Amino acid sequence: MKIRTQILILTLGILILAMISTVSVVAVRIRAYGAKEREEYRAAELAEVEAKLEDLVDAAYATVDGGYRSVRSKEFLENYYTPRLRDIVDVAGTIVSDAVAAVERGEISREEAQKNAREAIRKIRYAKGLGYLWINDTGTPIPKMIMHPTLPELDGQVLDDPKFNCVRKTNQNLFQAMVEVCQKDGEGMVDYVWPKPTDDGLIPDVPKVSYVRLFKDWGWIIGTGVYVDDAYEHALETSKADIKRIRYADGAGYFWINDTGKPLPRMIMHPTIPELDGKILDDPDFNCVKGSGQNLFQAMVDICEKDGEGVVHYLWPKPTADGKLTEAVPKLSYVRLHKPLGWVIGTGVYVDSIDAAILAKDAALEKSINELVVNVVLVSLLIALIAALLSSVASRSLTRPIDELVRTMEHIQDSGLQGQAADPCGATEFRELGQIFNHTLDALHKAMDDLATTTAAKQKIESELRIAHDIQATILPKIIPPFPDRTEFRIHAMLESAREVGGDFYDLFFIDENHFCFSIGDVSDKGVPASLFMAVTKTLLKAAVLAGQTPDEVMANVNRELAHDNDMCMFATVFLGILEIDTGKVSYVNAGHCPPVVREKSGECRYMESDGNIVIGVKEEATYKSGVVELKPGSLIVLYTDGVTEAMNPDDQEFGEERLLEGMGRLSSAAAPELVPHIQSEVKAFTRGAPQ
Repeated sequence: MKIRTQILILTLGILILAMISTVSVVAVRIRAYGAKEREEYRAAELAEVEAKLEDLVDAAYATVDGGYRSVRSKEFLENYYTPRLRDIVDVAGTIVSDAVAAVERGEISREEAQKNAREAIRKIRYAKGLGYLWINDTGTPIPKMIMHPTLPELDGQVLDDPKFNCVRKTNQNLFQAMVEVCQKDGEGMVDYVWPKPTDDGLIPDVPKVSYVRLFKDWGWIIGTGVYVDDAYEHALETSKADIKRIRYADGAGYFWINDTGKPLPRMIMHPTIPELDGKILDDPDFNCVKGSGQNLFQAMVDICEKDGEGVVHYLWPKPTADGKLTEAVPKLSYVRLHKPLGWVIGTGVYVDSIDAAILAKDAALEKSINELVVNVVLVSLLIALIAALLSSVASRSLTRPIDELVRTMEHIQDSGLQGQAADPCGATEFRELGQIFNHTLDALHKAMDDLATTTAAKQKIESELRIAHDIQATILPKIIPPFPDRTEFRIHAMLESAREVGGDFYDLFFIDENHFCFSIGDVSDKGVPASLFMAVTKTLLKAAVLAGQTPDEVMANVNRELAHDNDMCMFATVFLGILEIDTGKVSYVNAGHCPPVVREKSGECRYMESDGNIVIGVKEEATYKSGVVELKPGSLIVLYTDGVTEAMNPDDQEFGEERLLEGMGRLSSAAAPELVPHIQSEVKAFTRGAPQ
């Protein structure tokens, strides 16, 4: 067979194979891309649904938690009970006032009047006979009982028994606290714990409040109290009623509450199926969790006990417009556990519309693939016809020079580049091609030698930088958030270097059980020198703090060490603070570092004032002034380096301190673990990928 025919057959064969391969690969790739897009679409849609449900459940949770917390506050108890208890004490006040008036009119002696008043007050009962009044004096340091109707053995006794040290939060003597309240305001409420009698005996330490009033004429304090159970139950019922009324999605969305009972929970409140209220949820229809067939509400309890909140996917009939139900369709619910009450609060939506949208996308994708196959086949046939004509015309002039080049390349394949060269022949273009081929071989041989040398050097540098990066990472705190067993504060940190290694650092450690040190710093250079200077600085700071030095002493001593023989003139900016945990007081010193931001519980943000200290590592004799700031409950302090405020966008604009304050203001109630990534994302969004 002639070479010309062979070339033609080969060309057509390659084109046909390319056409089949292209169609197959493109179809497979499109289907793979479609499957990936389908899963991404499903995941994105489900994530959006879950996020919306989470927000809704959070709002319902806040309603329940607000009611739960309010009923435990002293202000709520006072507002709830003071009016009714005051009315009862008014009755006793009338008795005392009548007795005082009788003495003033000379109708009876003071002693007899007091006796009559005591006995009359002793007999007063209310709340089905469980409520009573007592009288004690204003004696100091501990008062004396004048009359107690249910514990007459206390009459005339000084009330100094340790069991009376039951005022909530302070453990102060109950009757001493009553005297203080009356001496200050003449009347008031006292919040404490007291045994509660029941049919089964006494329940210890039950919350109780008492209203007391001072009657100055006789120096009597008359009081009465009540257990707060009814207020607690009232608050829970109010919370359930509030949740029951909430609707969304044009009235179709609602919330329910079940408990965490084992083996199966009980429904506490369901707004659309009230007959479930109080029932154990053991109906076989509830065994509908996707993939497992587990009881739906049992699965919700499992998720809440593991993570506190989460999503359950299951199958559930869907109501139609005519009031009927469809077959079970996909649905998901978001649930969250209110741990103090043992309530699981949840809401759910149907997600079958997502599957319907995916089916539509699949149909459109298959149609596109079929159209693509037809187009590729037609174009490939046209190309094959043209290629056959061109191949027939050009095959003679191409054969000999190509064979020469092929032989040369075969030699190269067998023996390598050294000593190989083509013999330029054929038309002028092929002669030039042969010369270019020879020059290329020479250049390639030289380039391969140079590449081997360069690659070895580059690999050595990259290996050293990786080692330096790993070493630097080991000296920074590794567990973030740290100290998970400490509940007095929350803390979060992150470091992202502009190069493999750098000079930024931070440190977090306890000095003792009540003092916690935190610091942040920024060395004046980048790369390996900065990382070494950083390591020395961090080590010196921690050693000085643990040696018991104050912040200003720490900074002065570390500065002296760094500035001595500092031939490279490197320096660092540092902020170091020591938190006194039980008071919230932070003693700090700022050596030329970016001013931290303090956010109060109200959401107000402000920068800490500069104290004029210079950076460390420059002047050996430098001294440093320290400051104090008090962090109240709910306050937050943010430390950062100039990598935040001096981050540049492609327009050469800095992120700036004002944007940092605004960004914190948009997340005014977030704790440290949420705020740090929020600031990081805002900086990245601002820089838009510009190198830092």
